Amino acid sequence: MADAFDEEWARLQADARDEIARTRLNSSDGGGAGAGGDLVVSWEAQRAAADVLEQELMPRALRAATRPDDEMAVAAARMSDWETGAGLLTVAEAWVRKTAALNTQLRAEVEALRATAGSFQGQDQEILYEMRQVGDPEGSGTFQFSLPDDGE
Repeated sequence: MADAFDEEWARLQADARDEIARTRLNSSDGGGAGAGGDLVVSWEAQRAAADVLEQELMPRALRAATRPDDEMAVAAARMSDWETGAGLLTVAEAWVRKTAALNTQLRAEVEALRATAGSFQGQDQEILYEMRQVGDPEGSGTFQFSLPDDGE
């Protein structure tokens, strides 16, 4: 019975080593974007993600954080004569700190997404400007570039 376990364990370890080697080989092109190697950045998607964070996730997190805090405070007040009440107060204080940290982190993510989107959009506009300065190299009149409308 032990031999069967040892054989299966050795096979699983070998399979894991093979998978790690394949993963390293698949990402060795330096692109870091999988087999295709193309990295596509959409500043519209970054702004949309920031909007979802700000308008949906942050309010939900705030509501979810407030309810247990209120309930713990009530329970702690009812059990104030017991050690459990002091424990609940400690938990409530930790909950407030952690939810405040979560809110701060979400706010930072929103700001980072918007800043990155603005940076990429500015870079796209700069490249577009430079390409337009080059003009129509073949004189065909079909040299046209435009950026996607970001809705602003």
